[in-house]
Amino acid sequence: MEYVDFLRERRRRMADIIRVAFRQLGGEADAQPLTPPWFIPGSEAVWQRIAETERALRGVVREVYAKRFGNHAAQKIEDSLPEREAESLARALRARSAAAEALSIVDYLYLGQLPNLLFAPDVWQEARTYFREAQMQSKDCRLR
Repeated sequence: MEYVDFLRERRRRMADIIRVAFRQLGGEADAQPLTPPWFIPGSEAVWQRIAETERALRGVVREVYAKRFGNHAAQKIEDSLPEREAESLARALRARSAAAEALSIVDYLYLGQLPNLLFAPDVWQEARTYFREAQMQSKDCRLR
């Protein structure tokens, strides 16, 4: 399935699940639960790849920000978020252990916030270099 089609289908299915849940909350006991898309045969592998990709992207954000900003990386991430998102992050961080490393902040960000962090003007050059090096390593591995 093409990614754009996947996103369209995902939105539709999420809306269906939410619609049924609201109907059930509203007292419509006969509102039948939907089979979530993650129970479709073969979808487990897709969800596993999505999780792996998300973890890898979070790792890239950590690595690039640590290299670019050193000990100030976590603060730079917080400062780069719009006010509303920064407030949401601050609430989420209350659950974080006091002993947690500073860059664990990346684990509390929404997936959609990660590309914006990498494409920020003062970070993009470092991120581009990281991706270029990763691409070269990938080509080297395939040649062997």
